[in-house]
Amino acid sequence: MPDQREFEISRRDLLAAAAIGLGGLTVAGCGGSNKTSSGTTGGGGVPKRGGTFRFGTIDGSTADSLDPLQGDNTYTNIAICAALFDTLTRYNDKTGDEMLWLAESLEPAPDVSYWTVRLRPAEFHNGKPVTADDVIYSLRRTLAPKSGAFAATILASVDPQRLQKLDSRTVRVNLHYPDVGLPYGLRNAGFSIVPVGFDAKHPIGSGPFKFGSISPGQQSTYVRNENYWRSGQPYLDELQIVDFADPGTTRVNALTTGQIDGANQLPLSFAPEVQRASNLKVIVSESASSVTWEMKMDAPPFDDVRVRQAMRLIANRPQIVEQAYNGPRFARIANDWGAIDDPLYDHSIPQRTQDIAQAKSLLKQAGREGMTVELVVSNVTSGVVETAQVLAQQAAAAGITIKINNVSDSATYFSKYQAQAPFKFNYNSTLSTWEYLGFDLLPGAPSGVSYWHDPQWLKLVTQARGTLDFAKRKQLMSEAQRIFWDRGTQGIFAFFNTLDAYSSKFTRFHPSASGRGLNGVHFEDVSEA
Repeated sequence: MPDQREFEISRRDLLAAAAIGLGGLTVAGCGGSNKTSSGTTGGGGVPKRGGTFRFGTIDGSTADSLDPLQGDNTYTNIAICAALFDTLTRYNDKTGDEMLWLAESLEPAPDVSYWTVRLRPAEFHNGKPVTADDVIYSLRRTLAPKSGAFAATILASVDPQRLQKLDSRTVRVNLHYPDVGLPYGLRNAGFSIVPVGFDAKHPIGSGPFKFGSISPGQQSTYVRNENYWRSGQPYLDELQIVDFADPGTTRVNALTTGQIDGANQLPLSFAPEVQRASNLKVIVSESASSVTWEMKMDAPPFDDVRVRQAMRLIANRPQIVEQAYNGPRFARIANDWGAIDDPLYDHSIPQRTQDIAQAKSLLKQAGREGMTVELVVSNVTSGVVETAQVLAQQAAAAGITIKINNVSDSATYFSKYQAQAPFKFNYNSTLSTWEYLGFDLLPGAPSGVSYWHDPQWLKLVTQARGTLDFAKRKQLMSEAQRIFWDRGTQGIFAFFNTLDAYSSKFTRFHPSASGRGLNGVHFEDVSEA
């Protein structure tokens, strides 16, 4: 069997090929069996069959969905999708590269006007093979105007009306415009492959686990798919996804007392407690996850660019890293743009630093001296409340009063406050540039809660996404980043690492490059120790 590494798409190779027009590039596995090797991952050991792993996640609610159209909405939904479904490509949670998954090969046209997807042999939970018809159905379902799919803006280059079935396992994905970033869009949980006629009440996928039961906002269960295309996997008999409203104390207590077997994205302040627990193993993973502080562009006072500029100047970022994230072991300074590990990130943009005098001057020009604003938060991931508290202290030096509204129930925060509150937070795990834009900033972005719009910026981004030459694309995106750095709607002060813990009764976990933690919330490789 081929090693899993043979199925990885190297960002460096893909982008280098883009610089010469992608002529002849084929993104594919290297022959051999269609089933990848299970191998030995970090945590190692010979895998065992059997057992139940209880995963304690955050942000579950009565809106927990078995439909992948909402798969990127919450960690709970991401974990559900990872259990039930497969994507064509996948983020390699160990290396940070892209790798083929349900796709056996992914080959662009010489001018990248289309991509050809070849499926590996796989079957759905009901025994029917995964076919080209299912890929076409899944794409059209995702891109339907009223689908509400989180992945829709990331796949905006796809022309759903010109998808072509070449044979039972091959699809030509024709594009509205050239898009070398398509493999990044194909990996998102919101575009999981489902069978023609998919029914979310009775979900059928091709993933490692079959649906068992669900009590939205409480718990869902999944059982081993005996015919999964990855040889021998999954090893667990059952996976349980347990919802928690409180990401910290309640989950940590459940971990230490053995009520659950693993939890991701624990607040960093709990590091000493979980590290002391003799029944737990702890992983701290460097990532490019971030809390973004969103200023709603169409609501006062943030409809004035000078106020947005001032709010980003009040932040003492080294102090935020130290006080909100327990220092540089757990976080690094950010510069008001996400996707820092993507090749398109412009590291030459000057690092923004605290400038209280300039912030005061801008607020005076805007007629907002001594203003009071409400900052709505909820403790759903590391550093949210802590950063809000530090930022409120720093804002006082500029004469700004920040009143923190800490919503105890995360579901209430997301349903009631996130879209409409003028000043609030959002959260991103490690993203590529195209995912960051699609989730946060492009028109129609599902997490576009700042309602950012700027014609000049949008023109540059549109040109970049359709530009084959990497150097030119990077230049265009640099110009776009500088516009957003100057007049954008997000304050991104730190990229933080993830703190995850799991029971020593289990093995085969590794540091998580995705920022989602615990193997990117994929559990097909996990087994009892």
